[in-house]
Amino acid sequence: VLERVGIPRGGACADPRLLGVDLRERLVVVELEVVDERGQPLVSGWAGPVASTRARGRSYDMVDGIARIVLAKGGPALQVSADGYDPAILQSPTGRLRVQLRPTGG
Repeated sequence: VLERVGIPRGGACADPRLLGVDLRERLVVVELEVVDERGQPLVSGWAGPVASTRARGRSYDMVDGIARIVLAKGGPALQVSADGYDPAILQSPTGRLRVQLRPTGG
């Protein structure tokens, strides 16, 4: 398990732990644009496998409503959550996706 591996937008990973390792057949980069019901970016939230809990899952930073996540191909469904909003479940996410969260109870 490697923690804190950065992948720049449109670029390759420069982490020395991964030099010479090609993971394109095993991993997929998902870019999530997370917005509220009005289409405004949410600045914080959480994303992780549906089977995990927030305490055990992984938190991804959002910058202007965008989170970039590396997932195993064919892995579990992804849950996207933010405080005050109902979670969204994404089955087999790939590429760039716009995720609109609805207020809790709304």
